[in-house]
Amino acid sequence: DTSIGFVAGNDGRRQAQNAAGDAIEEAAEKVVKKEIKEEVIGNLTKKIPQKYKEIYKCEEYANSLEKLMKKNGISGEKIHIESNSWFIYSDKYGGNISENKQHYAIKIGNKVYDNMTPNGMNYDNWLADLGIKDIPWEFKITSKPIN
Repeated sequence: DTSIGFVAGNDGRRQAQNAAGDAIEEAAEKVVKKEIKEEVIGNLTKKIPQKYKEIYKCEEYANSLEKLMKKNGISGEKIHIESNSWFIYSDKYGGNISENKQHYAIKIGNKVYDNMTPNGMNYDNWLADLGIKDIPWEFKITSKPIN
């Protein structure tokens, strides 16, 4: 009777060890995939012309990155922000980043890329930088999938 329990215990232990090993492999695979994806995206953002990585060139930057993403099979979203006022202020930049109440960016996962942030930035931090977290009623945000 106890030997049966012992065998079942060993089987259970083996199953737990296998499950733990599988979970570790899966987590490691996700990290590697994320690092590869970030490296690919970093390489794409380097291909965008420098003239689009300047103030007031957000639409050109976003359009250029969108084309590169489609060409390379990377999905994400094109973000459009419209301000109720004439201003979209960036704390990071230290001034207004829009001349027409509009701003465009690309979101991949939880990172946002735009003309002022070509290396990407956490989405929530980006919203906070633009004041959207503080006064969300002043902005309309829409997104379009990129596949």
